[in-house]
Amino acid sequence: MNAHPLVHLIWLLPLAALVIYVGSPRMTGTIALARVRRLLRSALDPRKFTVLDDLDLPAGGGTMHADVVVVSRCGIFVIDTMHRSGKISGTRVQARWAERRWWRTLRFDNPVHANALRIEALAGLLNLPISRFHGYVAVSGPARLQDSLPDNLVTVPQLLARIRSENRMLLEADEADRALRVLMDSALERPWNPRRRWYWARLALLVLFLTAAGLTYHEEITGLAAKLQHQADWRMAPENYHPDGSAKSDIERWEDRLVCSYSADTGRCACYEPAGGRAEISPERCRELAERGSVLKR
Repeated sequence: MNAHPLVHLIWLLPLAALVIYVGSPRMTGTIALARVRRLLRSALDPRKFTVLDDLDLPAGGGTMHADVVVVSRCGIFVIDTMHRSGKISGTRVQARWAERRWWRTLRFDNPVHANALRIEALAGLLNLPISRFHGYVAVSGPARLQDSLPDNLVTVPQLLARIRSENRMLLEADEADRALRVLMDSALERPWNPRRRWYWARLALLVLFLTAAGLTYHEEITGLAAKLQHQADWRMAPENYHPDGSAKSDIERWEDRLVCSYSADTGRCACYEPAGGRAEISPERCRELAERGSVLKR
């Protein structure tokens, strides 16, 4: 039974919502943060570096957000993340940078300035001089960075090399431990974690999309599943199928188990069950089974 043509439009609604969400700044920012977090936690030695991410910390009379903070004796690395796909241009002193993407130009705040403000706030919170901090802005995505950009704006692969290149000991062991303790103790609890909220939003969109696609293409999906199951059964028990892949009937499978003997001298033919009992079968069919060579022939 064919579905109404309008049913085929149902899956377009969640698909459009999913595409819009994936391309939204919130989602691309989440992707950038997740990529940096995964890279640093898998590649940095946990005995020397402690990676904290997605922190809300007190700053002055309000709060500040830090994407990633890495604490080590080589200093405290304050890393902002962003996802960009165009050609980025700007200088350290410019308040606004530009991203040229296809036919349009997008303007956004200088991320290096924001990173410097974050370092100042963290220096006050931890009671450490700014010289003990390293600030980086990690860019994920297919962005192209102009040479005029500050050197602490790096791609995600470059970030790891930059951190590892900082090998001067800037903090004593007790200073690094105290900084880590203050950061963990000062992190503000969120009544509702935004990342969890957007996780459920993505899950709901995905479930809605799969449900709509399933209703729209039910017959096609059922047919494909049956075909795959048939191929799996054929591979597992080829004796139950003809060479062309069609399934044998119950009678054909029973006849395959018979042992038939035909004597050309006497014209007599007999078929026997695997257990030894004689099978009731016509002489003509008995001879066919014996002659086809799949059973005994005498």
